[in-house]
Amino acid sequence: MTYEELLAENHRLRERIRELEQENARLKGLDAHVLYESEPPVYGLRRAMTEDEKEEELQRRVTLFRSLFRGREDTYAQRFVAKDGRRGYQPACRNRWSYDCKAHKYKCDGCGCRDLIPLDDAIVRRHLHKDAKETDVIGLYPILEDNTCFFLCADFDDKNCEHGYRDDVLSYVHVCKEWGIPAYIERSRSGNGAHVWVFFSEPIMAAKARKLGFAILGAAMEDDVRMEMKSYDRFFPNQDFLPKGGFGNLVALPLQGLAKHNGNSLFVDEGFVPYKHQWTVLASVQKQSATEVSIILSQHDSCLELSSSSDTKPWETPKPDRLSFEDFDGPVKLIRAFGISRVLHLFEIQSTMSC
Repeated sequence: MTYEELLAENHRLRERIRELEQENARLKGLDAHVLYESEPPVYGLRRAMTEDEKEEELQRRVTLFRSLFRGREDTYAQRFVAKDGRRGYQPACRNRWSYDCKAHKYKCDGCGCRDLIPLDDAIVRRHLHKDAKETDVIGLYPILEDNTCFFLCADFDDKNCEHGYRDDVLSYVHVCKEWGIPAYIERSRSGNGAHVWVFFSEPIMAAKARKLGFAILGAAMEDDVRMEMKSYDRFFPNQDFLPKGGFGNLVALPLQGLAKHNGNSLFVDEGFVPYKHQWTVLASVQKQSATEVSIILSQHDSCLELSSSSDTKPWETPKPDRLSFEDFDGPVKLIRAFGISRVLHLFEIQSTMSC
């Protein structure tokens, strides 16, 4: 390089250093108590945010978070850590562990003194806080009281998967891309799995959302016959309809402070590298409408035979349930024909023995 070129490069680097110093000063002015990624830097002179501006920005992010991860708001699940080390979730209740609480004897849905705590902004802030404890994790119930939902979350983990979960996740996401479905990968809280999120612009029936997920799974396996989807665990929502008296299965929400500090519960690219600006990703999320979901299902409804049972893998042939006498309201008229005489004879013997 010539002297003039070296001088110009020196000048460019000094300018870059000055811009970075200004950006560093701006970041130091942000609230030190909240662990949020900064937005993409804007170079040049920029004053520190005032307390009112910090609060406004914080509330904007809480509102964005709640607009995406929408479920029941009259209650939520709170994570607990028992004295013996057991971990789990339970409906957040004001009477939990009070004198009247019988959680050690009965399920919450049958408790007469249950006083559920609604989900609000303060609870979401605590979930996102950088100093959040393990017990501050929000477990969201995706199915609303009218059996609709605002998202579909596919859960993949490494528990029984020899080849790892990533190939399965990428196959699932590849089908989403082919079908024009925006999908977003989140590394799980444990770091040993992933969630793939699809968001809806309006509430759609949980059964339809799950049907969409099963169709995507089936198409992913058709594209690569070597894929066994052993890492697939379940969908959220995990039921087509709310169980009587219950809330359905919960899903732990992303960006929880403690997990995030450990490099987990973050949104990642297809190389499973966390995005630098998590909130920019969330702000750019695209949602599917109910009409779009219906069109996709009409085009790909033959991908697999679906099951409404959360315990049945969608690609496995469902096993028929055994019939019992309680399944019939009254006498059953059977026509004896070739090939079923022996079956009818055994049925008659069992009927006699049960009398």
